[in-house]
Amino acid sequence: MGLLTWIESKVTGVDLAAEQARGDALDAQIAANQKDNLDSGKWTVAQYDAANADQQKALTGDVTQQVLDAGKEGAIEGLNNLQQGVKNAVGNTLSFGWGMIPWQLWLVGGLALFIYMGGGIWIRGILEKNK
Repeated sequence: MGLLTWIESKVTGVDLAAEQARGDALDAQIAANQKDNLDSGKWTVAQYDAANADQQKALTGDVTQQVLDAGKEGAIEGLNNLQQGVKNAVGNTLSFGWGMIPWQLWLVGGLALFIYMGGGIWIRGILEKNK
């Protein structure tokens, strides 16, 4: 057992090499059963061909790649859920804060900030210029 195989088995909880061998053996057994059904006359050639076509779609394939693909899909889905949760939390917090203060207070606060930042002097200068 190599280091990578050991790490994969610890992360997934399954020995992927053993699962690959088990899947390949089961695929071979299914193929043998299909051939026996054809040879014994239980199946016609059309049934055998249909079963082979279905079997080719369902072959075990590369177990390690399947686990990696599933992990990638899960990570992407988890990140999307996290991103959506953060958006909802921030949006709800801001909308709650903004929504608690009536628009009249926002207007008064904006005018007070304008005057505090020198808007009164600016307006006085414009009014004196236009006399």
